[in-house]
Parts: sequence; structure tokens; C-alpha cells
Amino acid sequence: MDYLDALIEKDRQGTYRTRKMLLEDLIEGSIKTIKTSNDPEEIKHEAINLVDYRLQLIDVNKNLEN
Repeated sequence: MDYLDALIEKDRQGTYRTRKMLLEDLIEGSIKTIKTSNDPEEIKHEAINLVDYRLQLIDVNKNLEN
């Protein structure tokens, strides 16, 4: 079981690292949209997304520390 547990942990860590990279890209895209947009609704939508992405990133970072 130790071998299987090690494989599962390695896969889990890889999944979290991939998710972290995706969230960082989404955050960057949201920031760019907020900076360049003139549409208040689009800015509001992206700001909400940005907060959500940041909260998810905090969770991912906590899981990577464990």
C-alpha cells in the first residue's frame, strides 16, 4: 500500500500544481481585463471572478503545504 499511497500523493500534488498555474493565469487575465475595460458590468464580473480565483488559490496553496 505504501507504493500506491505514494503514487496517489504524487498525482494529488501534480493536480494541485496544475490547478495553481491555471488559477494564476486566470487571475492575470482578470487583472488585464479590469485594467483595459470601459464596461462597468464587465469590470464588476471580472472583479467577482478575481476574488473567487484568489480564494481558490489560497486553498490550493494550503493543500500544497500539507
